[in-house]
Amino acid sequence: MTGWLRDFAYTVDLDGWVFARSGTFAIGVAMRTVSFQNPKPRWLTR
Repeated sequence: MTGWLRDFAYTVDLDGWVFARSGTFAIGVAMRTVSFQNPKPRWLTR
């Protein structure tokens, strides 16, 4: 399989930072979504 992928016409080099950045972005979107779903922020209930 490695030989087949090496001879493939279209190749893209992906670094680790691409996955780290997209993961951080996904977690940020999830946290923002959850915070908007919460009717009252936690700091108001203290």
